[in-house]
Amino acid sequence: MFTKKKTGPLPINVEYTVQQIKCKPRPLDEAEREKLAELKSMDEVLPRPTPEAQKALLEKLQTGGSGEAIDEEVGAEFDVK
Repeated sequence: MFTKKKTGPLPINVEYTVQQIKCKPRPLDEAEREKLAELKSMDEVLPRPTPEAQKALLEKLQTGGSGEAIDEEVGAEFDVK
């Protein structure tokens, strides 16, 4: 929750404070445990590029690549011709 306090006569003389919410830890119930078991790992959701792919991207950025490959990838992704 935010609170706003006027500290002077000008419109910019305002102090904002945040009230922290205190949560008590509790064990998960069965429904939450089932949902947690169904979640994919972050490696599946956002796979990391291989070192070779990272190196190729860095080399392309260093040499100032023409960007044609990027345009083709974007076009293929969105079916642009």
